[in-house]
Amino acid sequence: MKKPIFQRFSEGKIRECHGDLRTGHIYFTNNGIQIIDCIEFNKRFRYGDIASDLAFLAMDLDFYKFSQTAHSLLKAYSRYSDDPAIFILLDFYKCYRAMVRVKVNCVRLQQGDLYPEQRTTLLKETQRFLELAYEYAEQFTHPSLWIICGMAATGKSTLARELSRRLDIKLFRSDVIRKKLFSHVTDRKNKTSFKEGIYSKQATSLTYGKLFMMAQEEVDAGNSVILDATFGSKNYRREALRLAENTDVNIVFVECKSRDAIIRERLEKRDTKTSISDAGPELFGNLKDDYETMDEIPSEIYVNVDTEQPMRINMKKIFSHLDFPAE
Repeated sequence: MKKPIFQRFSEGKIRECHGDLRTGHIYFTNNGIQIIDCIEFNKRFRYGDIASDLAFLAMDLDFYKFSQTAHSLLKAYSRYSDDPAIFILLDFYKCYRAMVRVKVNCVRLQQGDLYPEQRTTLLKETQRFLELAYEYAEQFTHPSLWIICGMAATGKSTLARELSRRLDIKLFRSDVIRKKLFSHVTDRKNKTSFKEGIYSKQATSLTYGKLFMMAQEEVDAGNSVILDATFGSKNYRREALRLAENTDVNIVFVECKSRDAIIRERLEKRDTKTSISDAGPELFGNLKDDYETMDEIPSEIYVNVDTEQPMRINMKKIFSHLDFPAE
């Protein structure tokens, strides 16, 4: 959590904000939307992360059971401000803001000048804010299993590295694991033959087994993790789903896609002497025929990205998928 917060400083997301942005301070008038009653008495209270200000409003909308409105608001902000990273910290800030309301209500309850019905109402509100805070805390501390998948040369590894950097979590690559498991194989021809040598069915099974074992060690330690592999087989995708279910973690499949012509071009330009991957242009047809479509993965845990698009566009699409409306 530290790294994403510190990144907000360098990205210029710490600004003079409203400081108390909630539904009671927003009015729809004939002259448009008017936002009033910022924290004028203390400049320090107004300065903070834009995400924290918006999280207060989103939390308030959740409180009043307008979670879908909050979700739409945040997605619109992310789209127009080019700030997809807001979704990484959103639950953290929402939890903080919910606890601020709990504190304010507790101070009010201790003052002792409330009518019985006012006290009952305030106690119910406080309980609701506590429940929301718990939900948010559970969400932002819950590990996630990221599956970055797709055909060879679709840009999986580039995207996985960027996601790892932004989320500050470990990345495990099947190509690296495979080479370590079979470092004793020196026959180059045998290594690059389709489904032979270190790419045989048995070797691939061992590679994915090791990949899942490393992932489980991370999530068992309470950490999120990214897996970078083709996952072209439904069997391996089912194994990933089973791992997520057994360890009670979130799972997101990010499928990388590109046009066939671009994939061919990337394979032709790839230097197999220096690249960790052995896939060359001669294997394109085999790789495409062998890749099973991901039609079995539920849409709520699936994102597809066009890696011909700029990285910032794809990061925005992925991060906006992190925020799901509360029930």
